[in-house]
Amino acid sequence: MALATVQDLLDEREIAEQLVNYCRGVDRLDRDLLASVWHADGTVAVGADGLPRPIGYAIEDIVRQHESLTFHHHNLADPLIRIAGDRAVSEANVVVIRRKAIQGSGANESNGAEGPWRDEHVRIRFLDQWSRRDGRWAIDHHRIIPVVAWEQLSAGLTGGVSRRDRTDPVYAHLHSLGGEGVFATRANDISELRAERDIRRQLATYSRGVDRFDPDIWKSFWHADATLRYEAVALEAVAHDIALMMTLGHYPWAAHQHQSMRAAIRVCGDQAVSETMNFSMLHGYADHAGDAVQDHFRGRYLDTWERREGKWAIKQRFTPRGAVWQQAVKSEMGQFMRRDRSDPSYALFASLEKAEADDLTLLADEQAIKACMRVACCALDRLDAALLQSVWWPGARLVDRTHNIDGDADAVNEQLLGKLAAMGGSVHLITLTAIDINDDRAMSETYFENSLVQQRSACGVTAHRHVRGRYLDRWSKRDGRWGLDHREIIQDFAWEQETGDQDFTHSPERLANDPFDQLFVGEFSLTGGVPIG
Repeated sequence: MALATVQDLLDEREIAEQLVNYCRGVDRLDRDLLASVWHADGTVAVGADGLPRPIGYAIEDIVRQHESLTFHHHNLADPLIRIAGDRAVSEANVVVIRRKAIQGSGANESNGAEGPWRDEHVRIRFLDQWSRRDGRWAIDHHRIIPVVAWEQLSAGLTGGVSRRDRTDPVYAHLHSLGGEGVFATRANDISELRAERDIRRQLATYSRGVDRFDPDIWKSFWHADATLRYEAVALEAVAHDIALMMTLGHYPWAAHQHQSMRAAIRVCGDQAVSETMNFSMLHGYADHAGDAVQDHFRGRYLDTWERREGKWAIKQRFTPRGAVWQQAVKSEMGQFMRRDRSDPSYALFASLEKAEADDLTLLADEQAIKACMRVACCALDRLDAALLQSVWWPGARLVDRTHNIDGDADAVNEQLLGKLAAMGGSVHLITLTAIDINDDRAMSETYFENSLVQQRSACGVTAHRHVRGRYLDRWSKRDGRWGLDHREIIQDFAWEQETGDQDFTHSPERLANDPFDQLFVGEFSLTGGVPIG
């Protein structure tokens, strides 16, 4: 398999950045930004069999659908992209929350009300066909596949300085280093890609420091004079002065995950700025009946970075308030998650000696490993045994001690696919990833959120199982291709939620003719292994 070139990496970055702009365009109701994601003759279709419509009409529909809402938040996971010359295809998972006021409540985004709200939670797939024209990548055809969507009552503050127009702070923030700001989708060279990679790794470090109660790791994310400001809690301080509060201060909860989606990063020399969509879940201690209260947060990090003595770290962070809510759930804690350095992730990374590689090798190898992870998620949700098997090396092992699983990966995956086939649907989603590589071996820790939807019961109720955890993976490269040797699944926490028919806005279904299968064929096929290795 051919090695990635610098142009391959630049192309993939531009396509991914266009998808980020799609989500930002929706959340900021920015028609021009949305239009910039498509070619002028681009089209949009909804559903597996939906007919394509011209992009101009589709944008007006998108804006109209969201204008009546109080808040909406589109979280883009890293997309799976295949490129062949001036054409490309991609699939991306998007986690969406759409908040609207209950009629007659008087609550809205600007009056400081805490609700009540009716929140719609949506899992969507984007399937896109791309072309490069006049040096610019943009969408030719965009297909939106709803996977599952449901509504639930909630209460909690919404918004603040965030705006659904160009007065939102992200516009000035991403433009602060000059250039085209939000419209700047292209990186200039491999040095910018390397800087972006190091910044993304630091974002994973931040979450790891909080979730593992590790103030030393958390402090390594910040320069010593860096400041942070949170709108939601009226906090402004020097980060290093409050490291214990920001890590160990989470002790009132039994577990937590601070997940970040794909960040938009702009680099200029030794300076950078970024916007990162985040969603955090703080899982309370269960009572004698197994019930726990969760605190959910949806928001953004607006970060200013600086490279000093070769290291990127935060100089300033501002977190605008997004949406918050609480919910009571049937709770299940992971037995092997730890909030200290006995967590198995520490031993994983300690087992690999650090090594240096040139920028192209490092970036291409990380890209290939992340592609493997995304292929595995696609295979699980498509129930595609052959595609799933292509990610694992023969003799690989899969371990999930929470469920007493430790065996040959092919056999375990066959059992897993059988269980998924009996369900109504599933979404396997990966977010933050930290990867260490030494020549042809690698280790990685990847946050995941899995939504497992059972078949509808006779009484009109469907059970969801939501699982939050991490994949601890060992990889090797053989004959130029990366594959999995060993995966341990660490469940941080899980919960059950029941949804009545009246609260479903889209019920999950297994598509007999999934457009994914028509997209990733021929020169874009995934069955030959990792896209670029």
